[in-house]
Amino acid sequence: MSFHCFIVEQPQLEPYWHGHPEIELSLVVRGRGLRFVGDHVGEFSHDDLLLTSSNMPHDRVSDTNLTKKESARVIVLHLSENFWLHYPEYQSLSKLLNEARYGVLFPNPSASLKQQILQLTTQSSLTGLSSIISIFSQLASNNLRQTLSSAAFGEGQFSSPENQRIQMINKHLLDHYHDSISQKQIANKIAMSPQAFSRWFKHTMNCTFIEHLNKIRIEKACLLLVETTQPISLVAAHCGYDSLSNFNKQFSKLKNTTPRQFRRHFSERYSASDQNSLS
Repeated sequence: MSFHCFIVEQPQLEPYWHGHPEIELSLVVRGRGLRFVGDHVGEFSHDDLLLTSSNMPHDRVSDTNLTKKESARVIVLHLSENFWLHYPEYQSLSKLLNEARYGVLFPNPSASLKQQILQLTTQSSLTGLSSIISIFSQLASNNLRQTLSSAAFGEGQFSSPENQRIQMINKHLLDHYHDSISQKQIANKIAMSPQAFSRWFKHTMNCTFIEHLNKIRIEKACLLLVETTQPISLVAAHCGYDSLSNFNKQFSKLKNTTPRQFRRHFSERYSASDQNSLS
């Protein structure tokens, strides 16, 4: 079969850094945490709609420290990597499919689009095929879509051992991001010298280890800023920053805004989003 749609439902999404030959479209129905796509790290919550190409490494990991505990539910559609080659008249999708090599996020998908994706799990092959064509036509015409990773990650770039290393590193960082973490510690953990680890990580992830760690810490801070009323100084300390000025500097560098402005803006956005999800 050239496509397969299924539901992932778990108490928490655990670290599972992976790639696969299939094109993937996934919709988060319920859950919140961090999204990893290539060298991108960002937040996800319900209605997170993501498209990745063949062999693009990606992951979603639930945040277990949020005040609102909720299980995760994700609708996943897999298409064979040659799926669209059978439909040459759909050349209009070529730009979208090329962007998928970097991971594509579709902010605030419409209710009708989400419903079409949900219905794929119960539709017959022929009806499902018609729905997929309709869904991708809408995705291709969405001018608000965003590419995520700064580099494409193709076949052969991630061998199984490398995937396992990155998965182990990400799990350690997610478990200990609030602690003092050095590159030397992580290098020792995977039996590499600090120098070799530095070269390997930059080549593999297209960013330095410290940049990757800061991305995780700042995204964790974003979740806390939105989900709690903790003072910003406590959020900084919880996310591994001994210096509030350094936290503000790193936050502004990655988010182009201050923590205080972020909290004010995104608290209002998530509050409105949560109310809509209940209506």
